[in-house]
Amino acid sequence: MTDPRTDDRSVIGIYHVTRSYGDHHALDDVSLTVANGEFVFLVGPSGAGKSTLMRMIYMDELPSEGQVVVGEYVSTRIKRKQIPHLRRRVGVVFQDFKLLDDRSVFDNVAIAMRVTGAGSFDIKRRVNQVINQVGLFHKRRDYPDQLSGGEQQRVAIARALVNSPAILLADEPTGNLDPEVTEDILRLLFKINSGGTAVLMATHDHEMVRNFGQRIVHLRDGKLYEDRRNAELVGNLSDRLDQIQLERQRTRRVDDAIREHQRTSAQNRAAMPLTDPIVEDVVGSVVEPASEAIREPLHERLAPIPTPASEEDDNVS
Repeated sequence: MTDPRTDDRSVIGIYHVTRSYGDHHALDDVSLTVANGEFVFLVGPSGAGKSTLMRMIYMDELPSEGQVVVGEYVSTRIKRKQIPHLRRRVGVVFQDFKLLDDRSVFDNVAIAMRVTGAGSFDIKRRVNQVINQVGLFHKRRDYPDQLSGGEQQRVAIARALVNSPAILLADEPTGNLDPEVTEDILRLLFKINSGGTAVLMATHDHEMVRNFGQRIVHLRDGKLYEDRRNAELVGNLSDRLDQIQLERQRTRRVDDAIREHQRTSAQNRAAMPLTDPIVEDVVGSVVEPASEAIREPLHERLAPIPTPASEEDDNVS
C-alpha cells in the first residue's frame, strides 16, 4: 500500500470549496486533499458539513464556489454524461444501507455493474468475488429482510466495491450497529484500505477515532476546523484492532477472576486458586492474600528483620 505521508499523488482534491443554500453555508472555503491509499476519519457535530462534503466528492452536488478534483474529473468542467464514469471510481456506503428490498444480495450488488453495461459473465464473476470478500457468499440468494444490520451493511460495502473504485466514501457506516458488529465492519474497511483503496469515513464515534485515527479531518459549522495526523498510530490498522480486542478480552478475564475471588472470599474466607495463566500473570499475588491484606501497605505486611545479637552488643557498648 502507498504510504500517504510520503506520496504527493492525490485521488481527491478539494480547493476553497463553498456550498451555499440561500444565506446558509453548508461548506465555507474548505480545502483538503486525500492521498492514494489513505484512511481519513471525517468528524464533527451534526450539521457540520460532513455529508455535504461527501456529496461534493461523488458530485451529487457541485460547489457554489471553488473546485473539486477526483482523478481526472474536475467539478468546474465535468459534463453531466461524465458523472456516471466518475462514480465508478468512487464507491459510497451509507448509514441506512439503501438496499432494494425486492432484490437478492447478488442482485443488489450486481446492479452497480449492470448500469455500466458490463456483460453477464463479468458481472457474475466479479459480484461473487466481492460477496465472498465481505463474507456473505453463503447468503448471496437471501433478501435484505433476511439479513442482520451488519450483514446488510456488508452488502452495501460489496456494492460499493464491485466496480473496483479508487476511493471509498463511508458516511456513518457503523452508526446503527452494535459494538461487535461495528468492529467487524471496521476490520473489513481496514482490509479494503490495505489493498490500496483510499477511504474517507464520516463518524461520530470518538473512541473509534481515538484508537484508529491516523488522520482526522474535523469540520465545524461548515469550516475546516482541524486537519491533523497522529504520528503515534502507524502500521496496519487491522493489527491494531486485533491488539485492542485481545487487551479487552484480557481485561475482562482479569475482572471476572477478581469478582469471582471476592465472591468466594466473602462466602468461604478462602482465596480462589487461579488456574488461568493470563490472570495469574496480571493479578499474581495481589489476588492471593485475603482482602484485608490487599489494602495494607507492603512494608506493614512484612515482619521486621531481627537484629543479630552481636550487633545489639556493639550498640549497647
